[in-house]
Amino acid sequence: MPAGAHIHAGKILLAKARLAAQAGDETEALRLTGLVGNLADRLHDLDVPNLQTETASLGLERVLQQAIVRHFLPTIGKQADLKRWRPLIEREGRYDPQELAKVMRGEFHTTSRDLLLPMILDERNRLRPRDGMAVARAYAASFDQWVRSMDSAGLKDLQADPGLEQTWNNSHASAEGRRILDTLFVSSPAWSKGFVRMSYRAGLNHTVLDLAAAEQRGERVEERGKELSGGAYVFDSPQRMVSLSASIAVPGVEPVALPW
Repeated sequence: MPAGAHIHAGKILLAKARLAAQAGDETEALRLTGLVGNLADRLHDLDVPNLQTETASLGLERVLQQAIVRHFLPTIGKQADLKRWRPLIEREGRYDPQELAKVMRGEFHTTSRDLLLPMILDERNRLRPRDGMAVARAYAASFDQWVRSMDSAGLKDLQADPGLEQTWNNSHASAEGRRILDTLFVSSPAWSKGFVRMSYRAGLNHTVLDLAAAEQRGERVEERGKELSGGAYVFDSPQRMVSLSASIAVPGVEPVALPW
């Protein structure tokens, strides 16, 4: 099933889950939401993932988590069984840089097969570069260097990631060779940014769930919120919102309100 079809199916399932939550059927809402998580996992766990499948997987993760904390839990109320909802948000290891490295290895194979090799090997291509093998080696070397750096990286490293850098002096490359490399490397600095954003979004949602669970146990959520001080997230007690610490600059990560 194409990645786009996974997203479409996920949105339908979440719409049904929302109706179930509104009807007071928490078990059915959980079941349907879990199916969306399965769709996201199916895309992420491919033997040869790529940027398209990972983008779709992260997109499903995002709408799933938003639906839980912004719609399902507020609708169900304080009696919500947070222990059953928690596994859908707590994704141990899901957003480690090493997971992105796995995706980028798959992206290299997919792009090489579908784009690079046809461009440099097709003799009918009028723009075929005369230095095709050098272009292929440069592309492979750049990916290898980049993926190796991810294997030992942290989230802060990914935030500062410059993307793919050409590891050869392409000033001696043919015009066609430079064009191919420029095309294949375009927007590469942004590739890791979406992964970082989703990691922090998941952390926000996880923190919101922890505070909601504490409140269910009768604890003062204001005191629990103070314990976040100095970390990646901060709790605004009057607004009952969790947001990123000012020391972490990740555009596009919005504060999240407690569900009740």
